[in-house]
Amino acid sequence: MATGLSALAASCLWLWIAPAYAAPPTPPQDAALPNPLSVRFGDAIQLLGYELADDSVHPGETLPVAFYWRSSQRLQDNYSVFIHLVDEDGILQAQRDSYPGAGNVATSEWPAETTLRDVHTVEIPVTARAPSSLRVEVGLYDFATGRRLSVREDKKPQHGDSWTLRHVTLLPVRGADGVPNPVSVNFDDQIALVGFELDRHTMHAGETLGLVLWWQTLRSPRLDYVVFVHLVYPPDAVWAQEDAMPVGDTARTSSWVVGQRVEDRHALILPLDAPIGEYVVEIGLYDPATLDRLPVNLSDKGIVLGQVRVMAE
Repeated sequence: MATGLSALAASCLWLWIAPAYAAPPTPPQDAALPNPLSVRFGDAIQLLGYELADDSVHPGETLPVAFYWRSSQRLQDNYSVFIHLVDEDGILQAQRDSYPGAGNVATSEWPAETTLRDVHTVEIPVTARAPSSLRVEVGLYDFATGRRLSVREDKKPQHGDSWTLRHVTLLPVRGADGVPNPVSVNFDDQIALVGFELDRHTMHAGETLGLVLWWQTLRSPRLDYVVFVHLVYPPDAVWAQEDAMPVGDTARTSSWVVGQRVEDRHALILPLDAPIGEYVVEIGLYDPATLDRLPVNLSDKGIVLGQVRVMAE
C-alpha cells in the first residue's frame, strides 16, 4: 500500500500539477490568427488577434476569451490582464483580472518576438442584467499601482487605456414557472430567494426604484422575519432602504408552509442629494427582535442583486 501511494503521489506531479502550471502554447509564427488585429499596449506589447467562444451567453455561465500577444522586446515589468463586460448603460456586469497564462507566465518572462496564446475565463454573475449587449474590453495594468498601459491601433492616434474587441449578447433566463432571473439563495435552510426583477437600471436622484422578490419556503420559518432592501453607494453608504415584512407586512413568514411561493414588492426612493455613480442593490432577512440576519453560506452580509447607475439631471 505504501509503495502504491508513493507511486500515485509521484505521478501527480506529471499528471495534474505540471499541466496546471504549464506555459501557454506558442502558435507557429506563420500561423493565421483568428480576428487579426494590430493594437499596441504601451511601447512593446501587441495584440495580434483574439478568440471569443460565443456571441451570446446567459447569466451564471462562463465566457472563455483567448488573446494572441507578442512583445517586441523583453519586458522589465509584470502586467495583469483585465477583461471587462460593460452593458449599454456603462455598468460593469462581469470582469476577470489575472496574470497571463492563468498566472503561469508573467510578462517579464515573455520571450521577445514570440506569439503567445493566452486564455482567460470570465464568469457571468447570475444576477447580471439581461437582456443586454455587453462590450468586451481588454487592457493591461500594473497591479501594484493600478496604472494602465496606453492603447492605440497601429498608424492611428492614441485611443485610450482599453480596447473593445466586440459585443456579446447577454440572454435572459426564466425559470420553468416563468420567474425572471432565477436564482437559488438559501437563507438558513428556511427561505430561498428564487427570482427577482428590477424595474430599471438607470435613474436620477429623487426617483423610485422598484424591486420584486420571489421567495420560496424550504421549511416552516420559526419567526416573522423582516426583509431589508438597500441601495448602497460603494463601499457601504446606504442612500435608500426599505425594511418591511413581506408583501407590505401582510405575509408573515411564520405562517408560510413548505413549498409556498411568495411574490414580494419593494420600492426605494432615492434622496434628491444622492451622488451620481453606480450603486448596488442589497437584500436580506433578519429577526426584528434581535436584528440578527438569516445567514447565507454562514455569512450575514447582504446579497447583491445588481447595479443601478444614478445619472445627473
